[in-house]
Amino acid sequence: RVDPTKWELEDGEAMASRYPSTFRIPLRMWRESLPPMTYVKLSFYGVGYQASEQMWIQIRDRVETPGAIEGTKLIRFRGLVKSKPATLQGLAFNDTIEFGVEHIIDVD
Repeated sequence: RVDPTKWELEDGEAMASRYPSTFRIPLRMWRESLPPMTYVKLSFYGVGYQASEQMWIQIRDRVETPGAIEGTKLIRFRGLVKSKPATLQGLAFNDTIEFGVEHIIDVD
């Protein structure tokens, strides 16, 4: 049975690598430096069912932790959904979500 409330984030870096002539994203170094209150676009898809949509998220917090390789850092963001989901039932306007640099496909 399909659960329409389950969703995952599309890896924007993987999509850009797979379709370089048609799917472009901002440079990683720029995405890594985004401050709170910035609006970013993420791509969501339904798990186990065909639903996909892109939504704007307002960054509220960023967290840096040491990466697996010495001298590197892992950057994660927490933000608020600022679009009204059309097909994904597991998300709502102003929900808080967590995401990584790799999920950002556009910046406003």
